[in-house]
Amino acid sequence: NVIFVMSEAFSDVTDDDAFAWTGNNDPLLHFHALAQSENAITGHLVVPNYGGGTANTEFDVLTGMQTAMLSDASVSAFRVMHKATGSVFRVAEENGWQTAFIHPGKAWFYNRQNTYRWLGAHEIIFEDAFTQATYKGGYVSDASLTNYIITDFEQRLEQGTPQFTYVTTIQNHMAYTTQKYEQEGVLPALELAEELPEDAASMLQVYSYGVRDADTMLGRLVYYFERRQEPVLLVWFGDHMPSLGQDYLCYQALGRDMTADRSSEAWLDAYAPPFLLWANDAAAEMLDFDTLAERLGLPKDGKLSASFLGAAVLDAVGCGQSDAFFAFVNELRRDLPVVQRGTAVDAQDGYLSEPDGDAARAIQEYQD
Repeated sequence: NVIFVMSEAFSDVTDDDAFAWTGNNDPLLHFHALAQSENAITGHLVVPNYGGGTANTEFDVLTGMQTAMLSDASVSAFRVMHKATGSVFRVAEENGWQTAFIHPGKAWFYNRQNTYRWLGAHEIIFEDAFTQATYKGGYVSDASLTNYIITDFEQRLEQGTPQFTYVTTIQNHMAYTTQKYEQEGVLPALELAEELPEDAASMLQVYSYGVRDADTMLGRLVYYFERRQEPVLLVWFGDHMPSLGQDYLCYQALGRDMTADRSSEAWLDAYAPPFLLWANDAAAEMLDFDTLAERLGLPKDGKLSASFLGAAVLDAVGCGQSDAFFAFVNELRRDLPVVQRGTAVDAQDGYLSEPDGDAARAIQEYQD
């Protein structure tokens, strides 16, 4: 069973040296613990947009294509889809999985009610299915979504075939103003090693509250799945870095240079939320997990383009070569694990601000 959970604006911003979390107050408590476990692989996913564009990350992960390659102008991939499109759903179904997409948001937003039909998801579930949900920050809470995922997983077991499910969360969607979680009362204070400007500290306090709920969701899912006899591979990642104020307000306050200068690899920092692959014991044994990262050719620095994640997961579960396009993507990512808007990172962790030679030809072939 493969469960993707794309967590809204999930990031490791709260790992910055400006914070001094103690004990269990770390907003990423479960993520950090899992990252150290023998059944986990972690890194950073290089996504198509900063601060938004959730659906574009979905498109990249699910199709193996890149939103940024569709047009020289800014474009939303889901808004230009009008027909059946190759995807990990289709490959999974052809290889015996039952497929589903779950998102506790509006069906019309980003035209998802049509795009997921064109992507081949067999079951498509939106906010109207969450009749018993609690809301936080104006959206279905991560706690309610966790409950739904668990119930849905158990119901699908009755069908007798493994599950391939993609979940997009929504609770910690921007904006991170004091009004977002005001109904929750007084939010936990930031634990700081250094003083931050008041406006930045306020925004980070709201954001970190939501991240803590997302991390709790991750912890609950792992707690549940690690007690199942059925093999489960959980793929957890952020859709994009959070938008934290105009002109990177909070990032600047934290001393981060969110540069747009593509001559430096640092420009990728604005596009790199964390990801985690975690397997319960049954899946770890089935996948020979201790050698999986090496066999998949995952980069040592942990950076991977979002458009390569779905292909890598297909490879991990044994069907990455069953589709010609995804087989091509899997070959490409081993040489160029990051391809991003005219730049790339090669397998030797070398940043290519202006790829040429074999790298340029491979990228052009990919776009073609």
